[in-house]
Amino acid sequence: MKKALIIYNPTSGNHSFPHQIDQVTEACHSFGYLPTFYRIGPELDYDRVFNTIDQYQILFISGGDGSVSRAVNRLLRAEADLPVGIIPSGTANDFATALGLERQPGTAVRRLLAGDVVNVDIGRINDRYFVNVASAGVLTTISQEVNNAIKSRLGITGYYLKGLEHVWQASPISVTIEGEGFKIDGEIMLFLVLNSTTAGSIRNVAPHAAIADGKLDLVVLKKCSPAQLVPLLLRAYEGRGAHLQHPLVEYHQTRWVKVSSEQNIKTDIDGEPGPDLPLDIEVLPGRLKLMTPALK
Repeated sequence: MKKALIIYNPTSGNHSFPHQIDQVTEACHSFGYLPTFYRIGPELDYDRVFNTIDQYQILFISGGDGSVSRAVNRLLRAEADLPVGIIPSGTANDFATALGLERQPGTAVRRLLAGDVVNVDIGRINDRYFVNVASAGVLTTISQEVNNAIKSRLGITGYYLKGLEHVWQASPISVTIEGEGFKIDGEIMLFLVLNSTTAGSIRNVAPHAAIADGKLDLVVLKKCSPAQLVPLLLRAYEGRGAHLQHPLVEYHQTRWVKVSSEQNIKTDIDGEPGPDLPLDIEVLPGRLKLMTPALK
């Protein structure tokens, strides 16, 4: 029987995945896989499980964007070439939302095992990898600042409440951003380097993005006041991509991005703390084998 490794974060989202393990096991058995479950957390050693990754034929990751990103980083550092299936169970699940993935664990596993495996792009930022977004500036560190208890109780609403606080305390950052055929030098409110269309629970932040196009999508919000920022965010939340036509927004598709600043700026990778500037960011085309679901 083939072996499936299932890494799960028990504190992601509403903490429901541990109660669904039997359904996931049944789904794996029905496709000829013997599942091994590995519970992740700050006190558990990722290296221990990835030292034995060659025992498995597929890898499932249950958690939010941060859990997926941490597991993918270790998978790539282990130079393993396993297909990865994502079972979204976090608060925002931006990458999974962009891909339209099923949230019910048992159903998710069945659809992924019945589907296809495709090679998709990921991003590299300095010596780390990201699956969905690398960012800095106003609103970009919200997921780092909202604790698990609030996420569990309020869900995505907890992010929105923290976002209101960010907006009214927003101040610009001074950066130099370079990419293919462009250079931005001055004060901005935020930048997002995206691999998919969705970030910050906003669909179509980068509506032209695709996870297998060999490009990253850069969205930059120029310096503005809170009074200008709020209606622009509301336009973005509509999910139609209209914010990209606003004069305060600059948008580029590029294979690489370099970011530098004399300021000490916090960065974010897939909802987790990112590296210090300067940043050397590039797309790695087709670097990850991703399981895609069969149609309902």
